[in-house]
Amino acid sequence: MPTRKSPDRELAEVQSAITDQDAQISPEDRAKERPAGLYVPLTSKLTGDDEQDKYKTGETEEFRIRSEASFMSIMEWIGSADDGNGSGSMAAYYHILQDIVHKEDWDAFRRFARLNYCEYEDFKDFQNAAFEAISGNPTKQPAG
Repeated sequence: MPTRKSPDRELAEVQSAITDQDAQISPEDRAKERPAGLYVPLTSKLTGDDEQDKYKTGETEEFRIRSEASFMSIMEWIGSADDGNGSGSMAAYYHILQDIVHKEDWDAFRRFARLNYCEYEDFKDFQNAAFEAISGNPTKQPAG
């Protein structure tokens, strides 16, 4: 008798089939399960031959993430989109990153990002991979 897929697995397959494949996270940028928890790479990606790139290293380091993000930091981030000048959204984005990076890795994360001139796209890739991993690790068992 064939085994029935869980509703969560069926939904994941449907979402994967209709998701823009270019928007999906590449395997090398995905979170990795380690004995100490989930780790996501942050990479200072080179963007071209402009003056700014002379500082970028192309270095990658993995940082441990928490298994969930607080609802408050997500609400602050979404709510900051309405502030009009962008300053609130930068602060909220900082708090989202601070919330998903494990507290023991936060100082190393900030140091790496500062020394390697990480930019918005670098952080966005990190955040997307972290949220992909977080949403794939529910804190409660699915009902049913």
